[in-house]
Amino acid sequence: MKRPTLIFLILLALAAGLYTYMQQPNNVVATTLAGTAQPSQAVSEFLVGPLAPAFAKIQIETTDGRRLTFEAVGATWLLREGNSDPVPADAAQTESGAGALRDAEILRHLEHGANPADYGLDKPSHAISILYADGSELHFRLGSPTVTGSGYYAQLTDGEIVIIGATSVEKLLRLLTTPPYLFTPTPTAAETATPVP
Repeated sequence: MKRPTLIFLILLALAAGLYTYMQQPNNVVATTLAGTAQPSQAVSEFLVGPLAPAFAKIQIETTDGRRLTFEAVGATWLLREGNSDPVPADAAQTESGAGALRDAEILRHLEHGANPADYGLDKPSHAISILYADGSELHFRLGSPTVTGSGYYAQLTDGEIVIIGATSVEKLLRLLTTPPYLFTPTPTAAETATPVP
């Protein structure tokens, strides 16, 4: 047999052996050539989301009974504390709070059957209700902040417990601590009798 023929047969045998080996599952060569799978870009999930209908009413209530309601009337917002008469609200600040709701990202879903008491939801700090312009509604309750401070536990109407990003929650709750009155309400002076000396 001539040398070129022998080399050709050896190369043919090696090629056949490599082909057979490559057909085997989990072989080293195929795994190496495939490379490492790159994680896909995570898709953010929002509590409300930027594509939700316009807000008609937003209500924030604390466990001690303090309630603040924002109602959209055309291009303006009205603010009502408790059962008081509505007054005009600062549109920019109110829209900022509404924007925080739209931007509120769900960081994580907890397992079904999780005990609400473990996350401060047996006695929630706040209850938030949203009425959309199309008549649909969203209700959720806020519990404790997470250990890292990156979010708050929230329980949705269906009982599911999620973690919502802290920045959005805190921006929304600032509306409660400093209500965005357009005009500062002037307290009425009670008539007091001034003693005459």
